[in-house]
Amino acid sequence: MLTQYAGVIDSASYLTNGPTGAAFTFAVNIDGTPVTSLSAVTVNSSSFTTQPASGANTFSGGSVITLGITGSTGPATEAIVQINLHRT
Repeated sequence: MLTQYAGVIDSASYLTNGPTGAAFTFAVNIDGTPVTSLSAVTVNSSSFTTQPASGANTFSGGSVITLGITGSTGPATEAIVQINLHRT
């Protein structure tokens, strides 16, 4: 995502809904730099979970925010990852 304004990534929320044993790991980056505590998040639960960003989470207008899947176990048939942010 190319940002138009400056802001802060607050957290990421996520879940996967099976099958049993399915999991994946994701990372959030700003201009290629990992967001602290969102650089290797494992998703393996059907409960909606929120992981706070603990650092390196500010961006300026024109920054690129990426979310990448860095690994998986089994086929996750349903999944949600949401990046929560606000404009400054």
